[in-house]
Amino acid sequence: MVLRETPPRPSRASRSDAQEGRHGRHHSYRAGRRSVNCLHGRALAPPGAGRPSRRSYDTTVRTLRRRSYPPSNRKQRRIQTSGEHMNATQQALALSVVGFMLLMLARGAVPARAQPSFADVAYLPADRAEKLDVYLPPTARDGGVFPAIVFIHGGGWAGGDKNDARSRNLAKVLTEAGYVFVSVNYKLAEKPVSSYHEALGKSFPQNLMDCKAAVRFVRDQAAKYQVDPDRIGLMGASAGAHLAALAAYTDAKDEFGDRGGPIRCLVGLYGIYDWADFQKKNIRTEADRELARKASPLTYLDKSDPPTFAIHGTKDIHVPHRQTLLLAQNLKELGISHQAIIVEGAPHSFDFNLKQRDLKADLLPFLEKNLKGR
Repeated sequence: MVLRETPPRPSRASRSDAQEGRHGRHHSYRAGRRSVNCLHGRALAPPGAGRPSRRSYDTTVRTLRRRSYPPSNRKQRRIQTSGEHMNATQQALALSVVGFMLLMLARGAVPARAQPSFADVAYLPADRAEKLDVYLPPTARDGGVFPAIVFIHGGGWAGGDKNDARSRNLAKVLTEAGYVFVSVNYKLAEKPVSSYHEALGKSFPQNLMDCKAAVRFVRDQAAKYQVDPDRIGLMGASAGAHLAALAAYTDAKDEFGDRGGPIRCLVGLYGIYDWADFQKKNIRTEADRELARKASPLTYLDKSDPPTFAIHGTKDIHVPHRQTLLLAQNLKELGISHQAIIVEGAPHSFDFNLKQRDLKADLLPFLEKNLKGR
């Protein structure tokens, strides 16, 4: 089932506010003649493409620093903010603002990102640096076991981190909904890389094997982390959605390692599911074609695969929403339960705080049915 959401007509806003609302903190850099964007001050999001038939998906991932400018020679007005330079009215106003913010935070009106209950947990051999974080639901202190969601972060197969803002925002929402949330770091491509195809070639299949090892670890350590080992789902964003889909759809016979048991459901946020379609301009040799075949989740789909939830925005310039449409078409042909949502006007890289749509209203019922339900 594919749903298309049309957002209400937006109100007029300043240019900077509009940009902040669409992309979070956003900075642009110049690299030669092309611009490379940095989302949230963390993951580099190189120029992507529009329609698959017209544009190339060849992209550039580079580590850049913001340009430093010398201080201006203009006289800057100084604003006295220390207590000794404030009059009584100013001090009272400042204290009232602080008090109001503390009150709102206590009431939950100001969102706070989750903090892991177990941080930097080793799940790979001792010679590997990658770790995972475990977030427990607030009710875990009362005992019991909970369904778990293993989350794979994005970052173009060469960047990103388990502790980024998106991961912690998702962790807060999902732990409050009664899930153990496990955020995973995995093998990344060594930089520099000139395209997503090169980044994948430098990290696959080890990145996939790491993701499956994380699921196996959570299952093996279920008692320690209060996880129901029979209720584990996979979730990923962007490159992480690609790897999560591979981990969910491949089996032990597919040479990429064992998950230790079934996956109850898959959630993909603006993911890649057909690598040849995504990187067609970079696929030139037989080795490229073989990598594209092995790295495409659609290669491994069969009727036994888990229920799938996928969402994508039409304004995604890095991963065309056609990828989610292709996934939905294949799931439908195989009779696999799924829900695919295309959000008009939504960009790449978002979590539940999407202005066009409250994603919690869509996702939480899906998880309630397919992960919490027995």
